[in-house]
Amino acid sequence: MTKNCLQDVKRLSITSGSSLLTVFVASYLLMNYVPTRFFSFSIHSFFLVLVSPYILFSMYRGLNSTFNVKKIFFFFLISLLCSFINNISHYDPIFLRAMLLNVICLFFILFAARDELNLLDNKLEIFLIFYLISSGLLVYLQIFSSDLFYISNFFSGTVKVKYGLGYASSPNLSGAIICWVTSIICAKYIVSKNNYLKYLVAIPFGIFALHFTLSDAALFSFFLVLLVLIFVAIKSAALRKKTLILTSLILLTMIAVKNTESDLDYYLKASSINTSTINTSTINTRVFAAKVAIDAILSHPLWGVGLGQFQYFYHEKNQDLSPESRNLLDSNTLMNPHNAYLQLLSELGLLTTLPFFLYLISILTKGLLANIESKYFQYSLGLLSVCIWMLAHDLFYERFFWIAFGLTLIFSKTIEKERK
Repeated sequence: MTKNCLQDVKRLSITSGSSLLTVFVASYLLMNYVPTRFFSFSIHSFFLVLVSPYILFSMYRGLNSTFNVKKIFFFFLISLLCSFINNISHYDPIFLRAMLLNVICLFFILFAARDELNLLDNKLEIFLIFYLISSGLLVYLQIFSSDLFYISNFFSGTVKVKYGLGYASSPNLSGAIICWVTSIICAKYIVSKNNYLKYLVAIPFGIFALHFTLSDAALFSFFLVLLVLIFVAIKSAALRKKTLILTSLILLTMIAVKNTESDLDYYLKASSINTSTINTSTINTRVFAAKVAIDAILSHPLWGVGLGQFQYFYHEKNQDLSPESRNLLDSNTLMNPHNAYLQLLSELGLLTTLPFFLYLISILTKGLLANIESKYFQYSLGLLSVCIWMLAHDLFYERFFWIAFGLTLIFSKTIEKERK
């Protein structure tokens, strides 16, 4: 009797864990911003607080899990603490709060559904397909509506221009999220054995939404990841037909999207969006920011300039320039390096970030070399798209990276089970 009760509790814990984690991911993707000016946290942050007892219980129950979290993250967390102590007077509390919540977020993902990954994958798949289709429809309404139509920041009403925002608070973040989801769904379609129509319906919506976020980095990331997927898939004769169908579908969707752009001429001319994404000041600013980041790394190699302090370091370097040189740059003097890796290296130093980067490379490499039918490969492909996107944007302090990274980590466990 007692044994049966324990089994029922364990089964309930597994089911609730996968459901909680799915809701956790959904709460971020659907509402990743501060809903009103009366809140200083997003809904997703409140969710983390609400599930914190479950996180503690799951961590206690899973400390001896195959992830061996103590070994993986011990050095990173200790180094982060040492970096904080070393630069205690040069820390931005907003960035510190964000990083601490990201660590909690990662631990929750690692422990919440570690016992039943197939169930988690099924639930996530249903949501991701819904997310792609609804994002495509939402972006269509945002682009073509005669008046402002948005979901992001709806209650606060801070959106004043017409972008393809989808559910996100900025077109760049929207592009990164949609790129990640579309990459995973494409990988799932390639190896699907039945019910593949749902993927073929969702992918064009994702491509449409991705294009109209106007995020060049996201589009570039997606097509690089698509090349990786095609390269892996064509090695198997059984997957070549689906690879051809997927490639054709994406090409036809892009042609349709390009034709749609002609209908947007009136909008592009009238809106405040500058469709010329490359201009001299942008290039000059990014080059200068990269040089400043390298200078910060060389001058503060061990512990960095401090969490969230790069923008002030950039401001000082900007003020040292002559007026003529400053006129060639963006007028904003509190700039980020537009490269997540340079920002983390410059702010936290080599001792903190290099072990983490090496571990990230290891996880990605093993995932991309795994069986194409494995969930580990599919989520590694999605993480790869995010990592490429971060070459042009800052994302380590944004919770989305840690969600993509955490999901890839837990699905790496499926490979370990197969080997056993």
